[in-house]
Amino acid sequence: MKRIYFAIVFLLIALGVGALEYGVISSGCDSFNERLDTAEEMLENGRYTEAQELCRQTAEDFDRYSENGLYYFYNHDNTKEVGESLSKLGEYIRLGRIDDFVVLKDLIQKRLLAIKDKEHITLKNII
Repeated sequence: MKRIYFAIVFLLIALGVGALEYGVISSGCDSFNERLDTAEEMLENGRYTEAQELCRQTAEDFDRYSENGLYYFYNHDNTKEVGESLSKLGEYIRLGRIDDFVVLKDLIQKRLLAIKDKEHITLKNII
């Protein structure tokens, strides 16, 4: 009987950690995607300095988020690529390369969505 109780407790702990992991990654990816969309809207409205500052802050926040949460749950190589790409966005704005900004922003958002999709609790992702 003790084994059954232990198995149930272990299962509940595993489900709790999985739900926590999904919540941390999902909310973080959504937040960063929203910020990137906001930066693009700022550019469309001619607010280049504000957009550049938002991109700089987003890159810094992503680095902190990665170090303090995402690295515990996800592959470092994929998050490193996103962080490096985020750090380039502000530079593209400063140089006036808005088309490059939009292309890189879309790529970053696709990578963030891929990270989020890999954390959905599905049979495919569990196996």
